[in-house]
Amino acid sequence: VAAAPPAPARAKEADLPRAQPPTPLSEAEQKEAEKKCKPLLTAIRKPAKGDARPALERFRNAVQKPPRGMPAGDLDRCADLLGRGFRGYLYASFEVEARAILGRMSREVIAAFQQEGALCPATERPVPADAGKVARAPYESTAADWDAPAWRCLHFSMEGQSQHFQYEIRTDPKALTFELVARGSPEKDGKFIEIVQRGAVKNGRAEIEGAVRH
Repeated sequence: VAAAPPAPARAKEADLPRAQPPTPLSEAEQKEAEKKCKPLLTAIRKPAKGDARPALERFRNAVQKPPRGMPAGDLDRCADLLGRGFRGYLYASFEVEARAILGRMSREVIAAFQQEGALCPATERPVPADAGKVARAPYESTAADWDAPAWRCLHFSMEGQSQHFQYEIRTDPKALTFELVARGSPEKDGKFIEIVQRGAVKNGRAEIEGAVRH
């Protein structure tokens, strides 16, 4: 009997392709978009009856089939301005889940330290173990995903919930510092952003930084 082919190796987090968040529009660019791109904005904001596509998808369709009479130069400029604006909104709304979960995790880290007098261990593996499982669709975890020392120490689980991010905990028991990491693909194109929340225990008190996108 032929041996089964080996399972593909899990991509190391450091090697994951990184997404490039859009450059935010300046105030002047926002005004320019409102003035110059009205035909496109109207097409996006007033979809045809029964059109339930996301705004970003309607925008891309409008650029491919622009309103009549729109100058080509304006179309190119508006494609850049509105594309950055829509993608910026997408990234910001996508990160809401991660920031909420990281905040919850940081509180559990501190609660566990206050109860046990030591930081919980680092995760042996993230959840999900393969970041590819959140690259193009949400992941629904099982109890087995969270059955590891770090998660049990935190009394933390998202079993049965849809998650758009891979979560990981890094701790340094001697330095009393920790990092909580969320990895996700905002555009569901296999390119990732990382959101990291760091904290430390100093003189028995917790100091937690704000979550930062990388």
